[in-house]
Amino acid sequence: MVYKGGGSTGEVISKMDLPFDKSSVEIPSSSFENGKVYTWTIRQVGNNGLQSDYSFNTFKVKK
Repeated sequence: MVYKGGGSTGEVISKMDLPFDKSSVEIPSSSFENGKVYTWTIRQVGNNGLQSDYSFNTFKVKK
């Protein structure tokens, strides 16, 4: 998921369920505002239902 703001409590910009062989995604630049901070999070879920810890990073958009 991608959130607007510096954590996972902001507005959700994008949410996707991806297959295991997918290593990248494209999100239109129009989804982001110049100078704003966003956070992405990802978690792997196995076929057996086991879930990994979340990975995340925060970034600032410069257009």
